[in-house]
Parts: sequence; structure tokens; C-alpha cells
Amino acid sequence: SKQAAHYTSVSNRNTVRSYKKVDGEEFIPQHELCMIDYMDGRDFEFWCAELITYSGFTNVLVTPSSNDQGVDIVAWYKNEKYAIQCKRFASKLGNTPIQEVYTGKTFYSCSKAVVMTNNYFTRGAVQLARSSDVYLWDRNKILQLLNKKGEYLYRQTKQLKKEQAIHRIE
Repeated sequence: SKQAAHYTSVSNRNTVRSYKKVDGEEFIPQHELCMIDYMDGRDFEFWCAELITYSGFTNVLVTPSSNDQGVDIVAWYKNEKYAIQCKRFASKLGNTPIQEVYTGKTFYSCSKAVVMTNNYFTRGAVQLARSSDVYLWDRNKILQLLNKKGEYLYRQTKQLKKEQAIHRIE
């Protein structure tokens, strides 16, 4: 369905995954998810920019804090340029961020527009996003991205251990 293509949300199965990092500490996606609720808006923008790199986004640029034309991050993914609006809110998001990123997408010559939030979206926001071709990434999508980050850290740790084992043998 068209809504499913634009409203990216995954079910939260209450599964707590954890991943070992190179330094031996644990990375627990749900703990990091809770931390973002206490960030200020600008910190959340930089946090989102770092997070999407673990999912394959490249050339990630955080726009200036003022006069950003409704776009907080400009990034590339699989030959497509994305305009991303980041909103750290205590309540559901309405239409305004969708309207802003839709306009900003044109300003930054992007082919895709996304609103990314630590919360969820109102029914009206979902309807507007569907009709204006804006992708909505809610709290569940962020958890999915955090799990990708955890998998990346796990692979990185595994590779480092493998390289260390090779050096010991030689």
C-alpha cells in the first residue's frame, strides 16, 4: 500500500538486543533510544546524522541551525539525495514538519524527503506525508536504525578480533 511505502514503522517486539563494541562495552539500542528524549534539538540533529551513516548514507551534511529551509540533514543513499527534517518532540508530530521538509527538498535539490522523530505522527501528518511523497521515520524506525548500528559495531569488533588473531599467528 502507498501508506506502507511512506510511513516506515516497525513493530517493537520488546526484545532488548545488545552488541559488544570494540572497546568491550555493550551497545544497547533501547538505552540509546531513551537518551535521545533528553537531548536538545540541535544535538538530536547531529545524533541522527551519525546514526544514518550506519545504514549506508554517505556525504551526510548537517545544515546550519538557522535558515535551514526546513531541512536539518542532507545525505546520499544509493544515488538518491535525501532532505531530512529531525524533530525531537515530547508529543506526536503534526503537519508542519512535513510541509517544511517538502519545501526544503526542492531548495536543496533532493529527490527524497524524510521527517525523523523520537516520537510518532498524527493521523493527519500521515495523510499529508502520503499525498506529498514524504517518508516518516518514527521511534520504531529509529530503533531499527539503532539495531543496524549495533550490527555494524558487532561486525567491526569481530573483524578486529580476526585481524588481531592473524597478527598473533604471524
